[in-house]
Amino acid sequence: LKEAKIKEQNEILKKTAWFNAHQVRKPLASVLGIIELLQYENSESVNKHLLKLLEKCSQELDLAIKNAIHITEFKED
Repeated sequence: LKEAKIKEQNEILKKTAWFNAHQVRKPLASVLGIIELLQYENSESVNKHLLKLLEKCSQELDLAIKNAIHITEFKED
């Protein structure tokens, strides 16, 4: 029973590592890239577009973090 619980938790940790490496990293990399573009862009229309993209990526990141939290919740028996 204890061994099965350890295996289950190891699977959760593997899924979490994969999830963080892919699902969380993607929107985070986008946010960082958009911030860099905003630092060098002088066009108001382009900045407005970049801010909309930044909002979208931030929402994706928020969702990814919520999903990661859900994945990592260990079941208490």
